Amino acid sequence: MEMLTLRGTIKKFKKHLVVSIVIWSIVVPIADGFIVQRDRNRNMLYGELFWSEGFHVYDLTDEDLNNTIPNIPNDHLLTDVLNVTYEYPIITLMFYAGIALIEPGIYGPHFLANWILVMIFHLSLLLFVFLSQKYWQHQWYKEVFGAYYCYGFFLTVGFAKIEPFVDLLFLCAIYFLRKKKYFQANIMLGLAFQTKLYPAYALPYFFVSNPVASIAFFLTTISLFLPLLITGVSNESLIAHLLNSSSYSDIITNPFYIGWVAQNPISILAPLVLFIAFLYCTLETKNWKGIPILQPRFRIQQPLAILLYLIPLGLVFLSWVLIWYYAWFFFSILLFEREINARKYRYILVGFAIAHIVGVLVNPGYFLVGPLQEFLNHFK
Repeated sequence: MEMLTLRGTIKKFKKHLVVSIVIWSIVVPIADGFIVQRDRNRNMLYGELFWSEGFHVYDLTDEDLNNTIPNIPNDHLLTDVLNVTYEYPIITLMFYAGIALIEPGIYGPHFLANWILVMIFHLSLLLFVFLSQKYWQHQWYKEVFGAYYCYGFFLTVGFAKIEPFVDLLFLCAIYFLRKKKYFQANIMLGLAFQTKLYPAYALPYFFVSNPVASIAFFLTTISLFLPLLITGVSNESLIAHLLNSSSYSDIITNPFYIGWVAQNPISILAPLVLFIAFLYCTLETKNWKGIPILQPRFRIQQPLAILLYLIPLGLVFLSWVLIWYYAWFFFSILLFEREINARKYRYILVGFAIAHIVGVLVNPGYFLVGPLQEFLNHFK
């Protein structure tokens, strides 16, 4: 199959993109009618305050906001769940501050944030399709694409999360890496990291591609952290969020958190699902009546490929994991050199879903009362 240029990819799919953008944009105010988009509203509030408080918004907890600004709607605060200072990296703050220049961030509704994220997601989707075009004819890729598309709807129309913007920066980094523009690739990866932290899982791959160029990643990251250090504002929530510390939240949202085993030994079944998925990615299999049976020998020898399969298992050690975190790993398929390695990654993606369900089933008394109730509170 002849590989298309980026312009050729745009031309091929522009009608599909336009139709999708229009439909999603129409659904935005409908979804806002029954979904409490608290994360979007809170980010817009901090974005608005940035223009008067500067980086000192990082010192303000939800209680501070409630005490200093009159009549803040309850759906702009996390006070009932958490009372923390602002916990997102600097580019996320700048993103919402930019939107707040156009649309005031205090009261809402904030449809503009959703609409901008809808546009950004479709740019990310286009770039994802372009970078993965050698897989277009494969059924497994269509399944991955469909899952990512559904996540995009959830993250833009439903909850206006920053992830689509992170994804765009991350995909631009992979694009430059493919073009062997290593310094630009690492700068974009640094920008993505300073929007939300998860793109750092690709850093080993970028480092091996060109170790010297990785300096650009660290310089970008440090330069964007300096304003917070210079102004002396609080970094506690940002760091606690990064480290998944109980000082950020003592609520456990991760159904396959390994810490559950101390309270309920059968909980080991949930993280075990992800470990089995890892084995299916890395070991040889032999079909028995159509069922792939694991064999005790490695299928691959490349350390980087094994690392890409292994990194998602790190989530079992984090107590605070939300369902959209699973979307972080879709782009791993773009980092494999061989099609079979990318195809095997489906086991990891499916493993997340199964591990989540198993984790809820083995601890129903907790998840069907606490986290489920909190999830239902997102609906009006």
